[in-house]
Amino acid sequence: MVIDLNTMINHRHKEFFQTAAPLVIFYGGAGAGKSYSAVDKIIIKIINESKRHGKRLKVLVVRRSMPSLKRSCLDIFLRRLDKMHLPYDLNRADMVMRFPDLKNSQIVFLSVNDDSEIEKVKSITDVDLIWIEEANEISVQAYGELLRRLRGGESSIPQVIMTLNPINTSSWVYALHWEKPSTADKIHVTVDDNPFATPEYVAQLDGLKDVSPNQYKVYRLGEWGQLTGAIYTNWTTAREVPAGVKDTVIGLDFGYPNTTAAVRVHILPDRVVLQELIYEEGLANQDLIARLRDCGVKKGELIYADTADQNRIEEIRRAGFTITDADKTVHDGILFMQGLRVQILDGSANVEKEAIAYSWAKDRHGRTLEVPVKFRDHCVTGDTLVETTSGPRRIEELVGTSGSLFSWDGEKEIPAVYHDVRLTRKDADVIEIIFEDGRVLKCTSDHLILTTMGWIEAGKLTSEHDVIDSRKE
Repeated sequence: MVIDLNTMINHRHKEFFQTAAPLVIFYGGAGAGKSYSAVDKIIIKIINESKRHGKRLKVLVVRRSMPSLKRSCLDIFLRRLDKMHLPYDLNRADMVMRFPDLKNSQIVFLSVNDDSEIEKVKSITDVDLIWIEEANEISVQAYGELLRRLRGGESSIPQVIMTLNPINTSSWVYALHWEKPSTADKIHVTVDDNPFATPEYVAQLDGLKDVSPNQYKVYRLGEWGQLTGAIYTNWTTAREVPAGVKDTVIGLDFGYPNTTAAVRVHILPDRVVLQELIYEEGLANQDLIARLRDCGVKKGELIYADTADQNRIEEIRRAGFTITDADKTVHDGILFMQGLRVQILDGSANVEKEAIAYSWAKDRHGRTLEVPVKFRDHCVTGDTLVETTSGPRRIEELVGTSGSLFSWDGEKEIPAVYHDVRLTRKDADVIEIIFEDGRVLKCTSDHLILTTMGWIEAGKLTSEHDVIDSRKE
């Protein structure tokens, strides 16, 4: 068996691969490749210890919920092992993976969502390595019990690895390992340390700087933050879907080549329960149709889809699904959701993250705006003129560039930096806004326009609204 790991592993994570510390906290920003390197390190350790030293290792891979663990950690293991052509046997009933050619070493996949699951951890012995993914999701009680499992194994270098985004200083991880003295080897990485990250993704993270300093601090810089200005605070978690569901619908947001998301909404008389079905990058339409079938979406189950791509909607409809356009009026949707009792089903980790991170933008003075922080909006057409500091330019001419343009800080016109100008969607539905001086703006209906009455979605503008023109102030 010959495996060329040099073409696979992230060499910028050299410090992480080489550390032999008993406790390693591998933390930082989004898109840094932490989970992939954790998987690679575990596989390499199993290979080295079995081939060179004849040892049989037992590894625990842990996350709060089993559905999240399967969609994240297990999925990465399967893809990496297949790419390495490394034989394995996976018992999906017990969630144990064994390697027959590596002294029958094994990886045990565990969830620690409640007291009963934490209690089961106590029966596990002879553990050589533990990886806790999204460590700040689990309880400090589960963490303590896991640490006590690291004993009796054959490895001469037992180790606990914790991977996480430093989202909130109220986390027990921060309290134990930052506020108090800690012997943990804390290794910090960002997307800059991931050569596999796309320039488009990096630009999206960079774009947080001016609209959400806290999210920029957490997800771009990988530093501990306190996410503020949350839009949704009216949600809790649920272990299972309660009895009494009256109906279900699916919400679908296209993202190719970025993240495509599908969420099932269980509708009850007194609440809605959100269940994550799909949260995946790079899904072309045929892949998406296959995923919808795999997730058990019934052909009569109504799907409300992103209206920006009518061709994809029609293709999904022809595949036999019941699909229609979603109402994309952002502020109405926010107000509607804020008035509901919402629960997020265990295993819907990305839905939880979105709920936590979805926040109001701030202006340059730190004042909260009635505008959500947005990442991938498809707003204006390529022929739209933009007032740059060097004169008006068509926005399509600015694709792939950076520079300065005139912006509005709530009081006056100011120069501001632009970047990440790109085509986000083809064939999106657009509307035309005709101003009294004859100028025309073509944009999507949810594009926000600043008026004397505040930010208004383009589709809701009437002749009664006065749009602020910074060039005339």
